[in-house]
Amino acid sequence: MRILCIVIAFCLFSCKDACSSIKIDIESGLGGFYRTQQWFPLKVILHNDGQDICGTLSTDFSGMKYEIPIDLPAKSSKKVFFYLYPNKPEHEIKISLHSNGSLIFDDVTKITELDKNIIFVGVLRGSNLTKEYPFLEDSEHLTRVINLTPADLPDEWAGYDALDIMIVDSLNPELLSSAQKNAFKHWLFSGGKLLLYGNSSHLLDSGFYEDLLPVNLFETNIYDNGNKKDSKIIQYVDGTPVIIKANYGMGEVIYSTIPFYSPMLRELAKDDNVHKELFAHNNRKIQSRKLSVTESLSESISVDEDKILLSWKYIFYFSIIYCGGLVTLYFTVFRRKNSFTFHLIALFLFPIFFSALFGTILFLFRDHNVKIDNFSLLIGTDQFKKKILSNTFCIVSAQKQKKLKLGLRNHSFVIEPSHLIGGVNVFNSYTQTQTENSTLGNIRVNPLENRSFLFRGILETDEFIEADISWLENSITGTISNMSQCSFDNCMIVTGNSYYVLSDLGAEESIDLNCEQHKGVMDERSLSRKEKLFYDLIKSTLHESVIKGRYPVLLGWSNEPILSYSLNEKYFITTHTSLFVYFL
Repeated sequence: MRILCIVIAFCLFSCKDACSSIKIDIESGLGGFYRTQQWFPLKVILHNDGQDICGTLSTDFSGMKYEIPIDLPAKSSKKVFFYLYPNKPEHEIKISLHSNGSLIFDDVTKITELDKNIIFVGVLRGSNLTKEYPFLEDSEHLTRVINLTPADLPDEWAGYDALDIMIVDSLNPELLSSAQKNAFKHWLFSGGKLLLYGNSSHLLDSGFYEDLLPVNLFETNIYDNGNKKDSKIIQYVDGTPVIIKANYGMGEVIYSTIPFYSPMLRELAKDDNVHKELFAHNNRKIQSRKLSVTESLSESISVDEDKILLSWKYIFYFSIIYCGGLVTLYFTVFRRKNSFTFHLIALFLFPIFFSALFGTILFLFRDHNVKIDNFSLLIGTDQFKKKILSNTFCIVSAQKQKKLKLGLRNHSFVIEPSHLIGGVNVFNSYTQTQTENSTLGNIRVNPLENRSFLFRGILETDEFIEADISWLENSITGTISNMSQCSFDNCMIVTGNSYYVLSDLGAEESIDLNCEQHKGVMDERSLSRKEKLFYDLIKSTLHESVIKGRYPVLLGWSNEPILSYSLNEKYFITTHTSLFVYFL
């Protein structure tokens, strides 16, 4: 007994000592702000002045449980990021650290919701740290400006999701990590807006800026048509373009040759057209109503020509029918009720009972195509606990299908990271641990990288491309038709190393193919910026995980973010960049 008391006292003392040795710094949101139904970062810095600690850092936020394993050696510090998704307005975030089942510490941080009508602007400066930006003061809209440093920037695109505009002013890109650069570009590609200025050519002459600049500043000394990158000149001064815009995926980049702190830019911004270009935002077309991330499936599943509504309400109705039928069967067979009313009830209920039973069995075990619309799906990791639809027979049936198509309509769709090929273990870049993803494991999504993406939009067609083509080594003929309501731009057909450049493929439009579209072997040095993006994808993870040498393929970009996937691998559209691949 004495030994047991000593052990308990030692454990309590160790827990108290660990608690006193841990210090925590929390930075919630971007400048302390967030927006409902948009991701935001929560940065936590742990300082351990005591013994080694191995535990779990967690937070319960907006109905979801987020966890990160923590291994914190003695006399060390560690910085981790949570990426949180608020379904409803929240005012505080509670953080706790547990080790060996004991609470080491907990803390609460406040956070402020930002109105959707306010333009949220982040400013990232390399120099001019103390100067103000007068042109922001003249905006017709209310703006909230926060100053950021490279140390503040998240490593995942979700950390930027709440921002409307990012201003980058003379920043040396060497101060950013490769993860920060990639995350920033992914956010920009998905519909962000960048205002860019650089007062030093050696800063702009780098790989990071070269891809973002609307013009090739370092190839010629004279600005001419050959120097543009599909750009638009917003403003001239004495015949010289000073503000230039170009699209970057779904987002926009505006490059100014005038410093942001200059009164001249403030005067130019008073022009209605310039003002509109500078402050236009929300390119990502956030829907007015979005399904909660954790909301279960309660919509329709169509089975060929039949339609069965699956939700808890209908499952309850079926249960009543089954129970009523069994009770009636019991009294009819074993108790031999002979009243006219009872026989009438049995005559009415038996066909319904057996029809419902037969329909359920047929639905569960018959091979058919299933289509699921209007849902929100969260595939979990150690940080995002697995919560995938309702664990009802609709999931069982979906896993048995030869072909499963997923589509979105006007709601958010969240995939938390993975390649999800079969039921394999997926390496989680957030927690550096292995996670088993088994539910809906036969769906292959997000093949490009192990990241989380927020999808919006819908492509709701079965075979949305019709192709009647023939090709030889250096020629291609035939017709490609787009039967969907979405348009696709910067399309190309790739046949091994050779490729063909096509015109934009509009909604319900057909284009004829001809030999003039043949561009020969893909040479990285001669490709346009959009073609270069295709080149990088084809030569890297896209080729390894999706194309796998199955040529020819039709590649393009959709006009809105979409996810649609077919298990027969005829086509898929994936990632927030809206790239689509169609196997011809």
